[in-house]
Amino acid sequence: MTGALQRLASLLKHPGFLLAAVMLLAVPLPVGNWLRDVLVTEPQAAATARTARTTADAAAAAVADAVARWRIALSAIAARDSTRAVLAAAGADTARLPLSAEFPDAIEVIATARPEFLPATAFVAQQLVRNALSGTAFAVTALKPDATQWQLVLAAQIPEAGRPRGAILVVLPLTALARALAFDQSRGQLTLLQQAPGAPSQSILTLGPASAQSPVTAPIPNIPGWQAAVRLSDGTAAEHGNPGLALAAALAPWPLALAALAAWGYLLTRRGAPRTQPPDPTPAPPRVRRTTMISARELDPAAPPPPVSAAQDSSTSQPEPKSPAADTAVANTTSAAEPDPYPAFVFRDYDIRGASGINISPAFANALGKTLGSLVQDRSGRRVVVGRDGRISSPTLSAALIDGLLAAGCEVIEVGMVPTPVLYFAAARLPSIDAAVMVTASHNPASDNGFKIMLGGAVLQGEALRDLRKRMLARDWREGTGIHSSADVRDDYIEAVLRDVKTRTPLSVVIDCGNGVAGDIAPHLLAALGCNATPLYCDIDGTFPQHPPDPTCPANLEDLRKVVTGTGADLGIALDGDGDRLVAVSSSGRIVWPDELLMIFARDILTSHPGADVVFDVKSTRRLTNLVNGYGGQAVMCRTGHSHIRAKVAELKAPLGGEFSGHIFFGDRWFGFDDGLYAAARLIEILSLREQNLDSVLAAFETSVATAEIRLPVSEADKFALIERVQAAAVFEDAKISVIDGLRVEFDTGWGLIRASNTESAVSLRFEADDAQQMGIIQQRFRVLLEAVAPDLADKF
Repeated sequence: MTGALQRLASLLKHPGFLLAAVMLLAVPLPVGNWLRDVLVTEPQAAATARTARTTADAAAAAVADAVARWRIALSAIAARDSTRAVLAAAGADTARLPLSAEFPDAIEVIATARPEFLPATAFVAQQLVRNALSGTAFAVTALKPDATQWQLVLAAQIPEAGRPRGAILVVLPLTALARALAFDQSRGQLTLLQQAPGAPSQSILTLGPASAQSPVTAPIPNIPGWQAAVRLSDGTAAEHGNPGLALAAALAPWPLALAALAAWGYLLTRRGAPRTQPPDPTPAPPRVRRTTMISARELDPAAPPPPVSAAQDSSTSQPEPKSPAADTAVANTTSAAEPDPYPAFVFRDYDIRGASGINISPAFANALGKTLGSLVQDRSGRRVVVGRDGRISSPTLSAALIDGLLAAGCEVIEVGMVPTPVLYFAAARLPSIDAAVMVTASHNPASDNGFKIMLGGAVLQGEALRDLRKRMLARDWREGTGIHSSADVRDDYIEAVLRDVKTRTPLSVVIDCGNGVAGDIAPHLLAALGCNATPLYCDIDGTFPQHPPDPTCPANLEDLRKVVTGTGADLGIALDGDGDRLVAVSSSGRIVWPDELLMIFARDILTSHPGADVVFDVKSTRRLTNLVNGYGGQAVMCRTGHSHIRAKVAELKAPLGGEFSGHIFFGDRWFGFDDGLYAAARLIEILSLREQNLDSVLAAFETSVATAEIRLPVSEADKFALIERVQAAAVFEDAKISVIDGLRVEFDTGWGLIRASNTESAVSLRFEADDAQQMGIIQQRFRVLLEAVAPDLADKF
């Protein structure tokens, strides 16, 4: 002990040791701080910033969704006949409406025909009315009429025959918006900011306690001048911290420095110590010899293993691996205990659709992007083209989808807000495209959204869509660094149509886009074809304020019929929400359903493609079969659904296919995908070259009496089981029965159909017969059938 103290005393007097001690002990503090910054502080700041950004984006999307729901409700109220009647009764005044059911928090609900009918002090409300009357279908703003409380003012246009008749205004307290947001205030503070042109931004709503964290802002989609600012709470920010790691990083250099100092001292001590003779060698003790013998035996493969005691065997043995069945059982137990983030029912037969913000969220879209991107790369692909429609939620969902694709390492080409056929065109014309995704819910209500997916040139459907869900649940995702670029193919699309379609006689055409995404391109295409185009509801508005974006519903065609007959137009064209379906209206106002349009197209195409196949769905007229067979073609009936028709057209290399809902596929001169815009151009070409109007062309076909598609609400859980019961109970000895899609019964005088909708919570029916009396008989036989399996539906048609 005395010798050690003497050596330490001598070291402390050694100038080399003292200099090394000063240098080494000065290093750990700055190095520890640097390690703490690199390993803890900077990653924590980055993670906190990501969380704040995600929270701000989610809050902005929640605000947009809440306002969109009010927007949809208010636009629907504005379109009611009762609202127009109240406005007409008010005359040169305003009318107050009771809307306690739709807007229970409303402070005031007013309908007015002109802004000057409002009080002179209500200049904000007056401006909103002016906006509505000048063509803005909906507007929202926040105002503070007194010094205590902000209010939310919503305004919607009251339409009448395609023109603004007036405006309806709803005044809500900001507390209604606060409840709708359901913001988790334990996570931080949310502030909504509104900035008027030329003025500083103002805070209109604050939720949650103050925080020392920096704010992160996100613009609120579709509400100009509004932003969501989020400050994370200190507790939320601390979730990304790691105090133990911070302490370890700060202290880590000290042991190293002390070890280095000790080693240096040891060297100095050794250098100054006198040399001694090595001791006489002595034989190794028995313990060492025994160890040597064991090592030799272990190196000898022929040596028997040493015996192992029971206690040693128990302590060193490894647990047996779990069986796959055990893994599955654990996975099933976990999934049963947790809510399903990707509901099975939104993965429909040929696309993904559900309620936006409920079933279809940005998180859903992001997971879908990661899954699809991984699937693309599994197939040695990389390039994905993405488009979106004009729905309120589509920009947010598209951005989340693209983020997921990029995270999986894909190259994403974004074509922006375009009709679905333009996305398909981009996939066909851009080089080396491996997949395409359209963010849309097609003809579904404004509150829905979804995805149409194409992989390797084919639409993803059926089991392939359900496999996507399985992979999303398993989080089986690749990781990589993607590339994001943009492309505008709209002009290229129009030029391609113009190169293919030729017209002779200019036609007067009214085009109703139903405020869908085709409204930006359809009028320009018709004008380029030489038509005198009259746009109707062509302003893109994702709330669809004039009528739902479904042209197969006769009520949605009433305004188009009125404008066509009122202006003496040659033709009316109605497109759905994403532009891949169409219905026509003749100059007399007759609705020409898509199966009748298929008859026109089939007769034209079969003259140049004799013997060709023509594909149609189970909802289509049987007159189509007679016509195709009469012109020497082959009529092929297929399941309803755009993906089924497209796949069958590709399989048979058919020049034409289509279905009653309005999806029409041209494979003779076009790309074989469903395209409402191109189908309209082909119809205009036929009428122009024949110099006949649509009524004259249809007069040459055999006649029948048919219903539109009849939809009866049935829950998602019950609709397919109902159809199975209908098929099992069906007994029609005097008819032919087809069950390729639901139940279609062919009688000598007509036919009837009942099937489960793949896009809605409903079953659909359709009937056709030689005359109205025979159709009534067929309908009654279906009622008797339904009485046995679903009595509550039997009297609904």
